[in-house]
This record gives sequence, structure tokens and C-alpha cells, in this order.
Amino acid sequence: MPVFTYTSKKKQLEILIPAGIQSATGKKEIIKCISLWDTGATRSSITKKIATILGLTPVGFGNVNHAGGTSKNVPFYAVNILLPERVRIENVPVLELQGDHKFDLIVGMDIITLGDFSLTRYKYGSQMSYRIPSTNEGFSYKENKQELIKSPSQEQLEKRKQERKNLYKLKRKNPSKKK
Repeated sequence: MPVFTYTSKKKQLEILIPAGIQSATGKKEIIKCISLWDTGATRSSITKKIATILGLTPVGFGNVNHAGGTSKNVPFYAVNILLPERVRIENVPVLELQGDHKFDLIVGMDIITLGDFSLTRYKYGSQMSYRIPSTNEGFSYKENKQELIKSPSQEQLEKRKQERKNLYKLKRKNPSKKK
């Protein structure tokens, strides 16, 4: 199970990690770049500069909602994304990112949710870890110690849902009387 950890010596407001981008359909050249890990981005994106260097042709077009509004007819490309420790995610549909940035790839939740992601304060800086595929186990920090919590099974989720429905029905049958 590939895992990588990135540690910065100072507190950062951005998670910038080295990465590589490769066409999923054409040349197998790998372009090294800096990736921004963005939990606010639903989809991953690459800059127009990278799309041009790789000679990518759009596999589709779509509308994209972002903080500045909506962009229409944005090109989508198919790429392979290479992350540290030989983590490789193939045939990822990425949007074309407009403008100049200090990064050429945004790693969005479409990739982040394929694995387990954590960001913690580390000494005087930050530490980010990513493991793919996910272990499908959750975790929480309770009383300053990490405690693993198993994710509920589908059966347990359905049972909880039924219990809530039954409780709701019971409350509707026997409403409390106000004095």
C-alpha cells in the first residue's frame, strides 16, 4: 500500500507537493510539476501550459463552478497523475485551469478521496500524509491520543436509519402535550 508523507519546517497555508503529469492517451512523456492539494476542489485540474506542453486534446467540455462564478465550455483532458512513492493514478479527467499559478496541478477531492489523507501540526510546521488505497477505517483524536474507529457497515447504517424512522413514527403517534 503506497504511502507518502510530506513535512514542512514551517506552518503553511497551502499544501504544495511535487508531482508528475502524463498524457493518458498520447505521448508518455512525464512533466514534473508542483501540485496544490485542495480539499475545496471537487475535481482535479491542470494548467493550460501543461496541456499545451503535453499536446493534450480535450476529451470533452463542461461548465465549472468556482469562487469567481461559473466558467463555461472548459476543456477536460485525460491524464495520468504521478505522486511521490510511485503513487500513480491513471486516466484521470482533469479540467483546464486558467491563469498563472505557482503550481500546475490541483489535486482535488476526486483523487484525495481515493485514499486516506491527513494534515497535522508537526513541531513548528505541518505534516501531510496520503495512503492509497484507503483502509476504509476512520480515525479521530480523542483525549490527545489517536483512537481507530471502524467505519460502520452498510447493515449497521441501514439499522440506524430504521431506528430513526421508528423513533420519528413513535413521536408522531404520541406527541408531547404542552401545559
